[in-house]
Amino acid sequence: MWDAPTRTGLVIALVMMVGMVGIYAFGPDALRVPAVMGIAALVTSVQLLILWGNRRMVTPFTKAQRLYLNGKAEEAVTVLEAVRADGKPDVQDLTLLGNLYRQRGDLAASEAVLTDALAISPDFHFPLFGMGKTKLNNGEYAEAVLFIARALENGAPPVVAYDLMEAHYRAGDMQSALAVELEEKGAEPYRLLLAAMMRGETPDTEIIAAGLPYWQQVAERFAHTPYGADVAADLRTITELSH
Repeated sequence: MWDAPTRTGLVIALVMMVGMVGIYAFGPDALRVPAVMGIAALVTSVQLLILWGNRRMVTPFTKAQRLYLNGKAEEAVTVLEAVRADGKPDVQDLTLLGNLYRQRGDLAASEAVLTDALAISPDFHFPLFGMGKTKLNNGEYAEAVLFIARALENGAPPVVAYDLMEAHYRAGDMQSALAVELEEKGAEPYRLLLAAMMRGETPDTEIIAAGLPYWQQVAERFAHTPYGADVAADLRTITELSH
């Protein structure tokens, strides 16, 4: 997404170019040469604006995102660690790196990187949520509640409320967990599955089939933490609910 000044500049340049073409086509002969020069200058301006608007498309952050989405998480880590080694990472680079470390189960590395991200932007929901998830996956449930709640307060997407519900539930505060307001529209099956389990409801078979593999992977990835053991217990409960 281009920033507003770039979009505005491009629109203005294109409007001026249309005007110059009109002068060249229908104006007096004396203005044709200046019109051609003006068109050439505006073409250059448009090209520069397009390059500037696309500047973020070649950032290490975007490259790492694409690698991760293509199943190349380790390559994404390598890209972001190179930026970190150069001493020029921004908060998004660090947050993505911290999240990638969490995805591979290295919670100590995840927390260290996310701590650096929060030192740059302490109120940015992206690293706040990342730290909340890392705390959650490490079994530090009370701290997870605080970070995820702060992420929501600072603009995290509404779906993050499911993670807040889970953090309260893991911390043993079922009253607070059930009090969290949730939006089911757009929520992934694995979130809906856990929410149903926490409420004691029997999930739809489609939701169980779609959501169960996620929790099985989570239990395996974090088997070395209290969280992994808790998720494994939940899997037994979900299996019972599905029969």
